[in-house]
Amino acid sequence: MSNPTVSVAAFGSHALQTMLERHPLAAIDGFQVTPDMRVEFAGQTRHRIAYRANENVSGPYGLTELMDNNPLVCADYASVTGAGATLALIALGPLAKAELLLERPAIALNFNEPNPDEIDAALATEGWKSGASVATADDDPDLYSAQCIAEIRMPGKASDLDELFDECFGRSFFVRPFAGPPAPNNPHATYSLSVDDRGDGTGLATIHAHSARDAKTGAGALVHFFNVMCGFEESLGVAGTALASAES
Repeated sequence: MSNPTVSVAAFGSHALQTMLERHPLAAIDGFQVTPDMRVEFAGQTRHRIAYRANENVSGPYGLTELMDNNPLVCADYASVTGAGATLALIALGPLAKAELLLERPAIALNFNEPNPDEIDAALATEGWKSGASVATADDDPDLYSAQCIAEIRMPGKASDLDELFDECFGRSFFVRPFAGPPAPNNPHATYSLSVDDRGDGTGLATIHAHSARDAKTGAGALVHFFNVMCGFEESLGVAGTALASAES
């Protein structure tokens, strides 16, 4: 049985508008360009909203890949993380989830994140309550990146960390291990991981996470989130649009 088309009113960037216009199951009733992003749509008998970067939402909040999908399908209101929080959770979420973080990690963003405090709220969704030290830049590049350095408890051998990240992201649509220079037109976020094993049960992990501005750190993340809330195929409107690369 095919999914019915969903009527949406959306607010956000031109990239969001483009993705929704190309979405085969979204019919835009209205669109307004605004700094904040959200997609409003109708459930069977209720009004629903998918937000971006709203850590105070009265419903589920977090990175789609690390969340349980079932509450999202049932939620009236839910929010995916903003740009800095998304990259922070890609880089540090698996470590927080496994309770491997020992001290406040350091995060350097190459872009201007308007709400760096959201990163603390995002990390808390995976059990890390001590926050992070965050440095931001004044730029707005096409390719967003975060360099994260974290003191960790070693889970065993260094390769166990690769397995930990694969457990979190190995089956995801839009988060992949780094496999070459990330392209600005690629809808997938990438990450790379290295660790200095101190030999005393601790280590220093360095994780880089990257995403095109309008992809996993922007409109692409919200459309993906909307798809999950509606029970649609997760890649609709994101893969196959102008952001998609040859590998999508």
